[in-house]
This record gives sequence, C-alpha cells and structure tokens, in this order.
Amino acid sequence: MTRIVLFRNTRPLAGPQAAAELPADQTTAAVLLAALLNHRHAKAWTGEYGAVIDPEDGTQPVIITEDDPRVMIARGLLLNLAEHGHYSDDELTRVRAAVLRLEETP
Repeated sequence: MTRIVLFRNTRPLAGPQAAAELPADQTTAAVLLAALLNHRHAKAWTGEYGAVIDPEDGTQPVIITEDDPRVMIARGLLLNLAEHGHYSDDELTRVRAAVLRLEETP
C-alpha cells in the first residue's frame, strides 16, 4: 500500500491522517503537509518539514517539501477554513480538490 509519511528534520512524525477516500498521492501529501504546518504548535517546532510518498510498487519515493507550490496554495486555503490548524476530513478533501483544479488551470 502506498503511504504518506510526514517528517521534520528527517524524523517521521505522527501527523494528520488523510480521509479514507483520499488517495495517497502528491497532492494529498501537499495538503497534509500544509495542515501540519498550519497547526498552532508548528510555529514552536523549528526545523525542515516535508512528506514522503512511499509507493507500494517499489519505485522511488517522492518527497514534497515546504516550498512546493501546492503546499503554499493549500496552506492559504486551509487558513481560510480555520486558524487553529485542526481540519476535518471534509475540509482536507475540499482543499485537495481545489489544489487539483488549480494544477489543471493553464
């Protein structure tokens, strides 16, 4: 099974989990990383954050970093929903859909 692992300074974190209906892909990883970065405690946790998509087929893992444009877009969209950094599965799903729409726009 493909999985998304959030990390800080190369250490895996127990972070927000994707809704069961969300695929474990780069867009979902970007949204989960944005949710983690928006969390009210993240400001106190210094370091470099990212997400790794570990594919089930044995191909190379993909790393998403804080400076990925999808993360920056998702952070802005999530901040409009709640400033505390706690998001429902529905909110994460809606933000993921919005990021996908923006990716498709030329």
